Amino acid sequence: MSGIQVIAALFAGGMMYQTFLNFKRKDLEVSGVAFWEAIWLGLFVITLLPGPFQRLIGVIHVARLLDLVTIVGMLLLVAITYQLHVQLRRQRRSLETLVRSLALRDLPSETPPS
Repeated sequence: MSGIQVIAALFAGGMMYQTFLNFKRKDLEVSGVAFWEAIWLGLFVITLLPGPFQRLIGVIHVARLLDLVTIVGMLLLVAITYQLHVQLRRQRRSLETLVRSLALRDLPSETPPS
């Protein structure tokens, strides 16, 4: 086992534990835990058992397994960043609507001068 495999396995194990802790603190829902645990478990399995994935490397014409993991990681990172961007814009719009309605509600009603 190479040094990078040890580092990747320790990282995946640590992130699995961190995900579990975040779930216990109620920072993640069950669907989020399932998604992230699947990601970390996949990294852990690929790191410790690279043999079965060697055939996949030949089929998709990637030089090394680490290259494949890096490519998939970058694609996943872009997808997650996009989702975060969409959710942030949705929350910003919701917050603007809330602030606008609260500001209009607190305006004193104008009465005509007598």
